[in-house]
Amino acid sequence: MTILRFDPRKCHDDLHRSARVDHTWPLHVSISADGRYVVFANFFALEQANIVADASLDVFRVDIQTGQLQMVSGPHGTGLSRGDMPVITDDGTRVAYRSWVDGADGTSQTGIAVKDMTTGTTLQVAGATGSTPVYYDDLSMSSDGRLVAYMTRPAYGDTFQESIVVQDVQTKRVLFRLDNLDNVHQVQLSGDGKSLLVNDDGLRIVNVANGTSQAIANVHDDNGNTAVSISADGRYVLYAANAGAVVPGASGTDVALVRLDVQTGAVKVVQQASGPPGIYIGTRT
Repeated sequence: MTILRFDPRKCHDDLHRSARVDHTWPLHVSISADGRYVVFANFFALEQANIVADASLDVFRVDIQTGQLQMVSGPHGTGLSRGDMPVITDDGTRVAYRSWVDGADGTSQTGIAVKDMTTGTTLQVAGATGSTPVYYDDLSMSSDGRLVAYMTRPAYGDTFQESIVVQDVQTKRVLFRLDNLDNVHQVQLSGDGKSLLVNDDGLRIVNVANGTSQAIANVHDDNGNTAVSISADGRYVLYAANAGAVVPGASGTDVALVRLDVQTGAVKVVQQASGPPGIYIGTRT
């Protein structure tokens, strides 16, 4: 499972040709392990027959081999209508997404839903109309679709009283929870569901089973907007580091991409075979 959190306006040609997506671009992209299935959120109506979407966000899965396009979120007018932040399992059969529903007071509320693309069954794992808390973010899922992880807060834009949750999809049982957090920027569950990468004004790895935490040093933090990723087995973490701390002779304002081996503590700078040491992804000002 690969998760991309960006707006690829210039990178949607293959999806456009396969799924005939018109007048828009995919948002929040995730791909299956074999590369066959891609899920994305999309704003506007689809040209594909038998799929009707309104002007709000919806989630779709496209089969790259056959070109088949399926709507994941919905049906509209239900507690599962609309969605974004899709994540697909390694085998491409299940998709987790953030569902958007309209509350009784007219405000939008969010939840977490998981759809089995084989059976067509959708489970509302967390949140629903009229429920509290009303806002969910930073959704990720284990490779087999058994667990989901997410951040939640009482209201959109409220950076206090945030919680991080790891939850069993089928039983809805909460396996791990951290409460009373502030400024949670990113949450990512490893593929095996055992490790949680948390960026809350400081990067750390949390053991889901026992809650122990390991801080990661020398992380470049641009108001929480650092690049982070964790390997499927939780052993390696990729992140943006202050280059001056990890690359000999680097400027203190440079930023480098590095890989941390969680087991050994070894830090390796991602670099080319030749040329200057380190692949710099920016310069702090």
